[in-house]
Amino acid sequence: VIAALFSGHDHTMQPVLSILNAPVTEHPPMASSLIFEVYQKEKTGRDYLRVLYNGKQLALPGCVEEDGFY
Repeated sequence: VIAALFSGHDHTMQPVLSILNAPVTEHPPMASSLIFEVYQKEKTGRDYLRVLYNGKQLALPGCVEEDGFY
């Protein structure tokens, strides 16, 4: 397991959401979180990315969902 923690402000989080084309229309509220989780399926060895914004999974445009992951 590898983990990395970075901190920032709302004005640094908004550009990241914009680059991801995330369907977020409001300005990030105070104490917002943006979490990137990378998973690998044991059977296929395929990598998956899950992005959580304030505890809710983001459905990113252009990504295909498979078993709850993109």
